[in-house]
Amino acid sequence: MSFKIHPDNVIKKVVDYLLGDLRSLASETKRKFPNTKELADASILKIRTLQTKKPKDLAAEIREISFDLLEPFALGLESRLVKVNQLSLQAVQRLIQYSLLTSKSAAKVVDMLTALASTGQEELRVLQTTIQLLTTEKVLTGSSLSSALVICINMNYSSESAVASTASAASKQGVDTIFDRLGSANVDHDEKLEIYLNDAVCFLQDLCSHISGDLTIWLVNISSELTPAFGLDLVISAVSNYHSVILKHPALLTVVKEKVCPLVIKLFSPTSKVRSSQLNADVEAFALNMRLMRVVTALVSHYFKILVTECEIFLCLIVKFLDNDKLLWQRILAAEILESFVSQPLLFKNFCLHYDMQAGSNTIFRNIVNSLGTFVQTAFVTPTSSGATNTISLATSFTFRSISIPLLCNPDYSDFKPRLLEHTSIDSIPPIADGYAVTVGYTCILSTIDSIIGAFELLTDESTEDERDLVVNMITNSWMGILPALGIVIEASTNDSILKVSLSALESLIMISGSLQVTAARDSLVLQLCRSCLPALYGMAVLNPCIKSTSVVAPSMRRSDLEQYNIVVTGTPLNPSVAGGGTLCLTSKHLSCMESLLDTALRHGEFLDETWQMVLTTLEHLAWSLGLKPLANGRLNAAPPSEAPSTSVTNAAVARLPFLSERLTLLFENSQHLSQKAISDLLTALCCISTVSMESATSLKEPSLFAVAKLLETGLVNLYRIVIVWEHITDHLHEVTKHSNAQLRCWAAEAITALIKIAMNQSYVPPLTENKELQLSILLPLKHMCEVTYADVRLKQFDCLLILLQDNGQNLIFGWDLLLYVIESFNQISSGEHYVRTAFNSIQLIVTDFLLTIPPECLRQCINAATKFGQQTEDLNISLTSIELLWNLSDFLNQSHQKMCQELSVELVDELGLQMLSSIAVLCTDDRPAVRKMAGQTMFSAITTHTQSAQLGFWENVVTKVLFGLMKSVAQNFTSSSAEAPLEPIMIHHSRDTPQKQWAETVSLTLAGIVKVFSNKKNTIFKIESIQSIWEQCCQFLVEAVGYASIEIKLSAIKCFQDYISLISELSSHGDSFLANKPLKFWTALWNAWTAIGFQCFSEDVKVPPSQQFLSIYFSQFGSICEKLCAPQWSSTDWTKHVSPFFRQSVTAPITADTTAFILVSNPNSQESMTEVQKVILSQMGFVIKLLLNKDLLDWLYPLLFDDLLTMSTYCCFLPQFCSMETRIVELSSIFPLRSSSNSDYVQISCTMFSEKCLQMLVDLYCSRAAHPLIVSERILQKIIQTIRVPLAMKYACTSKTSWKVALASLHKVMAAGLPVATTSSTLAVFNDMWSEFAGTIDDFLFPTNLPPANMSLEEHLSDEMLDVELVLMIKQKILPLAKYIPKHFVARVMEILNKGSIHSAANASFLDVDVGKKLREDLARVCFETLLHFAFSPISAGSEAAVITRLALESLLKRCLHVVHSFLEDDKVSGKCPLPRARMVEMSLVLKAITTLLRSLKTLDSSQIVDKAIWAEVFGLFPCLVELTCTQSNGIAHSLKEAISEYHSFLCIPQR
Repeated sequence: MSFKIHPDNVIKKVVDYLLGDLRSLASETKRKFPNTKELADASILKIRTLQTKKPKDLAAEIREISFDLLEPFALGLESRLVKVNQLSLQAVQRLIQYSLLTSKSAAKVVDMLTALASTGQEELRVLQTTIQLLTTEKVLTGSSLSSALVICINMNYSSESAVASTASAASKQGVDTIFDRLGSANVDHDEKLEIYLNDAVCFLQDLCSHISGDLTIWLVNISSELTPAFGLDLVISAVSNYHSVILKHPALLTVVKEKVCPLVIKLFSPTSKVRSSQLNADVEAFALNMRLMRVVTALVSHYFKILVTECEIFLCLIVKFLDNDKLLWQRILAAEILESFVSQPLLFKNFCLHYDMQAGSNTIFRNIVNSLGTFVQTAFVTPTSSGATNTISLATSFTFRSISIPLLCNPDYSDFKPRLLEHTSIDSIPPIADGYAVTVGYTCILSTIDSIIGAFELLTDESTEDERDLVVNMITNSWMGILPALGIVIEASTNDSILKVSLSALESLIMISGSLQVTAARDSLVLQLCRSCLPALYGMAVLNPCIKSTSVVAPSMRRSDLEQYNIVVTGTPLNPSVAGGGTLCLTSKHLSCMESLLDTALRHGEFLDETWQMVLTTLEHLAWSLGLKPLANGRLNAAPPSEAPSTSVTNAAVARLPFLSERLTLLFENSQHLSQKAISDLLTALCCISTVSMESATSLKEPSLFAVAKLLETGLVNLYRIVIVWEHITDHLHEVTKHSNAQLRCWAAEAITALIKIAMNQSYVPPLTENKELQLSILLPLKHMCEVTYADVRLKQFDCLLILLQDNGQNLIFGWDLLLYVIESFNQISSGEHYVRTAFNSIQLIVTDFLLTIPPECLRQCINAATKFGQQTEDLNISLTSIELLWNLSDFLNQSHQKMCQELSVELVDELGLQMLSSIAVLCTDDRPAVRKMAGQTMFSAITTHTQSAQLGFWENVVTKVLFGLMKSVAQNFTSSSAEAPLEPIMIHHSRDTPQKQWAETVSLTLAGIVKVFSNKKNTIFKIESIQSIWEQCCQFLVEAVGYASIEIKLSAIKCFQDYISLISELSSHGDSFLANKPLKFWTALWNAWTAIGFQCFSEDVKVPPSQQFLSIYFSQFGSICEKLCAPQWSSTDWTKHVSPFFRQSVTAPITADTTAFILVSNPNSQESMTEVQKVILSQMGFVIKLLLNKDLLDWLYPLLFDDLLTMSTYCCFLPQFCSMETRIVELSSIFPLRSSSNSDYVQISCTMFSEKCLQMLVDLYCSRAAHPLIVSERILQKIIQTIRVPLAMKYACTSKTSWKVALASLHKVMAAGLPVATTSSTLAVFNDMWSEFAGTIDDFLFPTNLPPANMSLEEHLSDEMLDVELVLMIKQKILPLAKYIPKHFVARVMEILNKGSIHSAANASFLDVDVGKKLREDLARVCFETLLHFAFSPISAGSEAAVITRLALESLLKRCLHVVHSFLEDDKVSGKCPLPRARMVEMSLVLKAITTLLRSLKTLDSSQIVDKAIWAEVFGLFPCLVELTCTQSNGIAHSLKEAISEYHSFLCIPQR
């Protein structure tokens, strides 16, 4: 046996102290206990003897005599003397301390201590000595060791607490000694190993037997007062502290298995009874159960693999202690022990491996976790205080149901210590402080999670499937218990550190369950994390659609709990209906949970799968409440307060917003590192969220843009794998663009277009220019946007398209058809000028820069697109520019014709050209005049310029389909258009203030354009086989156009007709081979058209008369047609039916009243006073006359032509109405209408000058052909006189004073030319009626019914009188001398006329200024009298019928004069001084003037003329009356009376004869 070696000097001092102790003992016992003194002296002697020998090992020598040295001390202890006892024990302790005892002497000491202990003296010193003996040396074995332990154990129940506590420590020290020396013994070399092992086995067996109430063998005389609790303490010391020693020795393991485990099970049994009744039952139960728990803790922790079955029983028993029907301390105690298990990852993993994963075994692992989860929930729900108070004030760590709960450890639970499990007192149950149950539960749950994490972290790529299955089972069997507990911890937490630890644990569980594909666990855990980010009720409501049936939902906090938190954000909820329509309040904890959620998604997004929807839904609602608004790139940034007025954010939250925004952005930026499946899950979730947003956006004022923005952001960072994500993203965004909410669809459109623009600029392998499928797939979403009916979306579509063309136009190899389709579809909606302009920019750029790039087959789409832009009505300038684009396209087709024919075919190229023209033709029928006009000009220019290489088939299609089709369309539009001005004023010239007028211009331009095409392409068009029918159709168009109620169209049509005539004339003059054989067919078609036009213009029901210009052009073409067709084809019927009425009506055609001011002339007698129509009619008449004079075959035309000229000659007097239209007549020189009673809008221009010209023309023609038999037989002269009679009869009533003068001159001419013919004996019968007409004409002229105008001057009167005199002189000199050839009735009528002229010329005057001596028609009267007297008193005419009539006329004149004179005299007498009326004075003056004239005429008679005596008697009978008039008071007749009386002077002398 080896002993501890001490230095010699120390041993010497110890020996000296020992000698001192022996001397003191001898001194104290010398009187009462001499034996003791003797033995002490003997021992002193032995020691001295050794000292004198000076041995090398003094300590060894002392050991050899140690047994003898103990004898005096043993007797001293028996003395019962306190001092002696203390002295003896001191000496024994000294020997023990310095290892100076042998086994035998140690046993002696044990016996000594046993004897002393039995007396109850020096108990404390006995225990100290025993402890020293047990711990200092290994000399005690077997029974001595047992006795020493019994001493300690028995003294544990001393009445003195110090002794009891020391005994307890000594007992435990003894246990330590037993197992320490066994553990320190060398298994292979220590000869006492078996002894030590036997001691340990015997001790443990007897201890368990004693606790169980069985007899002990080794621990003899152990006190019956030993309680199970204390015994279990010793067992705990053994099995817990020395598990490594026990595990090395099967004998000890057998004891543990066969003794300790049954003991524990027995004591756990409800039927076990506490043997001692001194203590309170609850206290004893606590003490016992606490120690049993500790034993179980040791057994499970250290012997699990050996005691699997026993541990299963233990664990089941412990789990039952967590039931709610157990006492609080029991549940907490069970939780503490379970905490010790779950905090050991390996042990905890073994639970799952050996129980839950074994068939038929209890699910111990699951039950433990579930029980702990229930315990945690119960700890929050049920107050856990047992009346104890914390010695220090603790900050509130949790708040649940308005109860504040502290956490009694650090948030990381590193300083957690089980208070009940480590409680050693058996006299009381330790008080349970507030929050301790929650603290234990908190620690248990987090320890459980840590153990699971530890197990997971051990997995590597080389781990076996079984190892992975183990961890899978751990998470599968634990998450349902952990989740509710962890959820309530997070929700109730008010401490940031606790929240951080809890969220970290939750994040770890999500990571593990996700990576191991434990979907149910992952889904529920993610749900809990998401719920933690939002207020409880709101979060539950918004996440409900995302919850699966397998998900576990932790209990929610009530609204009142939220009031305990620090609210940092108050905002509008995304779903107001869920939030009750109020505001949504977020605390700092919600923001922390959001950070955790972002971290989880960022780090473990690969494993989230379907839970992405929950995560993103939560983030969406949080972002909304925080006022995060999306930027153009999809990132979310905090909006300025002005943009989020309903969101209130504290300074604390404001500081966190940038970080949250950055993390949120990073989450989606890192999606580029996700696997294909993960990115697909992410996109699916975003699409689902977006769908929900779309559904709710219909009822929300402002929609959530989160999903759309993040789809954009995700797409941008994943373009490197565009094939995977493209369709998924764009298809959904396309659906969003159809939404009714403007903001939502605009964002979706912005996202699509941004993705397309960036995708087109990405680098790919192979390049995009070589990858047709990829390029088309990128551009396809742009095409799909055409299905959207919202302008804002389409606007962004076209913005994108324009940028694509600008940036990538040269790289667009395959997608032109898609882009052009997009452009073509712009007109599917109508939404303003800006939209159309934006869309138009694209096609404009294509036509300008990319015509050489796009495939030829796409040109058709270009044409269609440009046409549609021309048809749009939002922006007129765009329509006009579109027409320019069509011109550019046409020019491109023309320049590239040869190249395109090589690539395609001639037929296809011609089809493109035909489509081009057809498209422009469509624009020619647009509702806007400017578009129609420009389109028409462009089309006809394109036909003229860009069709040099076209085939005849192409030209036939152009003419028949394009041109004729266009003509029909514009004509139809014109007829259906409104003639009323629109409500809104038209910003054009006032002359086109109605749609019909505007269409009239288009019809006119179309007609002109067709003519232009025929003229410019005549060499090609007239080679078309069907040219005859085409020509007839052209003429028919003109005829129909003339029939429209539009002066403009009529004018245009007639101009085109003129051009057609010029064209045919040109072709005929050139001897064209085609026309040479059939020229008359073309002319006949023109003649038919001319006549049809005439019938339309001059029909009785015409409403709009043809214009002057129209008629001018219309009749100007008559000569050309007449020259070609008159001689060979026409007859009198053609003239009377087609020509004559047209000429006559054209002259009477009225004009609009508002245009008269523009055609007035200053000189009505000038050539300018004739209208252009009148001039043209005269010109054509002159042409016909010339043609008539040169062609004998046209003699039949003489009477017809005279009839027309005669009729038109009367228009100066009586202008007939035009086709029954109500009109009023104006002179070109006057603005005062002659028919003022008419209110018509049309006025007829006076034909005075025209009629005069016609009269002169027919007079000239008659003079040149007066003797023509047909003219004589048709009595043309009579008709002429009859016609001339009209203006002569009207005289001063004519619209022009020149009319009757021209007629008079014409009368002189025709009579001069016709008298030789009329006085020919062979023609007397033919001209018989003519003389009557002539006589009437003379009578009507000389004595008109209309008086001269009042303002007529004397000179004009005299001038007109001279014309009258000339006519009388013509009768006197040229006609009456031929009286023998003239019918008698004519001569008699002439005499009457002359008689009337001589007596009525002055009487019929309307004015006579006798004061100034004016002489009205005195010359006429004189000439008439002279003529009458010449023929009446001449021998030739004496006795003739004419002379008789003359005499009667003279008698009547004289009687009338006498009657007037007598009446005047009588009235003058009775009037007194009052003058007679002026009318009487004028009458008297006229009578006196007539008398004067008669007297002068009588005086001029020559000798051959005989006057009847009765006449002379009457003449002289007037003289007395005239003398009597000299006495009147009327001075007005004095001058006339003087002249009359003066004429009698010649008659007062005797006549010479």
